[in-house]
Amino acid sequence: MIRADLRDGAILVTSDELSAPIATKLAGATRTARMPPLTWRMPLTLDSVAMLRGASARASPALIAEAKRMLAVQRYVDEQKQTAAAEPLAPIPVNDGCKLFDHQVRAFNIALALMGYETKQGERQ
Repeated sequence: MIRADLRDGAILVTSDELSAPIATKLAGATRTARMPPLTWRMPLTLDSVAMLRGASARASPALIAEAKRMLAVQRYVDEQKQTAAAEPLAPIPVNDGCKLFDHQVRAFNIALALMGYETKQGERQ
C-alpha cells in the first residue's frame, strides 16, 4: 500500500515492501540517505497528485484538501484566461489615473489566486 501525506509543502510518500516497485517509478519521487526506508518526497503539483491517484495511493485529508484547492485555483486561472474584460478582485496598487489593460487585470487576479487570496464571500480562490 502506498500512502501520501502533505509535509512542509511537499508530498511525503511511504510504501510497504510489496508496493515499493510502484513507488520507485513515480516521476519526481526522490529520497535521501536521511529518510526512513521506503519513503520518498515528491513536489506538490497537480501532476504528482494525479500520479499518486493512478498508483492507488491513499492520500491524507490534508493532501486531499490541498489538491482540491489547487484544482479550484487552476479552474479560476483557466477562466481568467478566457475572460474578455476582467474586474480586479482587489484594488490594484497603481497610480491614480492609470488605466490598466484587460490582460494586466487578469494577470493581477491570477497572481492573487495563486497566492491564496480570499474573496469577499469567504471562498478561497
